[in-house]
Amino acid sequence: VEGDGAGIAGAVVIAAPRYAGSDERGWLVLPSIDYRWKNGWFAGLSNGIGYLFPSRPDMQYGLRVTADIGRKESRSDDLAGMGNIHPRAEVGAFFNYFPTREIFLTSSLRYGAGNDWNGMQIDLGAGYTTVEALAKCDEATLCADILRYAVTPSGQRILRDGRPPDVERIKTW
Repeated sequence: VEGDGAGIAGAVVIAAPRYAGSDERGWLVLPSIDYRWKNGWFAGLSNGIGYLFPSRPDMQYGLRVTADIGRKESRSDDLAGMGNIHPRAEVGAFFNYFPTREIFLTSSLRYGAGNDWNGMQIDLGAGYTTVEALAKCDEATLCADILRYAVTPSGQRILRDGRPPDVERIKTW
């Protein structure tokens, strides 16, 4: 969609822990629609509703409101007695940095989690933006980056069996 901005519609596949801290993984396929206006405002299912401030080409920062879909106690026996977390809006900010055209660092801060609405969460991420960039990466450096992340609590949640990939497996990517 073109005009005063750009948009995209399609589907999104989410593969994530069944709830924060879970070893169990779940899959969800949802329709997705996102739109970004030229003046900085954006709205959509993936990034919420917010504003991207004007900035240098290697940085993005802004404010947004996102949705927390909540959690039902019945999702897992491990949640027994913890009660449900009701869906709600969370307010937040984000900062993204692109040290090169292929590498990005992301961060976001969200406030309003939990049934008391006073929880705060910080998400940090890093990645390569293109398959070509990934293919150009030095295998040893890429392996070291993956293994460094794999031993973190977030990395362990992503790895179903808790074992990080070895260098031979990474080479096949």
